[in-house]
Amino acid sequence: MRRLTLLCILVGGLILSLIALPTTHAQRKRWHIAIVPKALTGEYWVRCKKGAEAAARDFGVRLTFVGPSAETEVDKQIDIIENLLTRGVDALGISPCDGKALVPVIEKAVSKGIPVVTVDSDAKTNKRLAYIGTNNEKAGELAGQELAKLIGGKGKVLIIQGVPGAENLMQRVKGFKRAIAKFPQIKIVSEQACQSDLTRALEITENALRAHTDLAGIFGVNAYGAPGAAQAVKEAGKTGKVKTIVLHSPYLPVKLGTFAKA
Repeated sequence: MRRLTLLCILVGGLILSLIALPTTHAQRKRWHIAIVPKALTGEYWVRCKKGAEAAARDFGVRLTFVGPSAETEVDKQIDIIENLLTRGVDALGISPCDGKALVPVIEKAVSKGIPVVTVDSDAKTNKRLAYIGTNNEKAGELAGQELAKLIGGKGKVLIIQGVPGAENLMQRVKGFKRAIAKFPQIKIVSEQACQSDLTRALEITENALRAHTDLAGIFGVNAYGAPGAAQAVKEAGKTGKVKTIVLHSPYLPVKLGTFAKA
């Protein structure tokens, strides 16, 4: 947990340094930086907020940290950004719920002279100033390699996505599939989105375990997929038999031994 908070402080600092305005301007006004995460709920975003607040204190800027209540609320996130543009901010840090849907409002901000940095998940535009986050495609590839090793290079695999349209998650799946393609005896039997909901991830896994009693592995693409999956595996009495890989899970509701953590 402490490492995640420190990472978010670093990210916040990078955002503020990348969008730094000239010193003469800084002397005249206190900058107003808005960060719009995918959601305000979830341990990951709580930690990111703490990191951003720490960076804001260090840089002496005014911070607004505001976002939708759930990662599925793409339209709400767009409305929030539109409102910030109307109110007036000096710069924006955004983690897009949907990498395509957010492009128009990001480009609108840039056209108004407001620098935009994408965080954790990118948007499909070259107008933003920078992207700060994981090399998600490579992370997915490493997850695929690790899962293939854990299941002995063969068997059936379930992919639990987060929210469709999130660029970072799509990149992770792309990298994962590239790694798995090198193992002809591994078959992806299902790929479903849990909408970043632990209960939905649990249900998806329960159904998959019933449909494929010989399921060998699960790839949880974000922080919500694998914990729900691990709980289903545990309740089915298959802990240790069904291997689970997770990316970016800051909390584990079951014993860590249920996971192979990437």
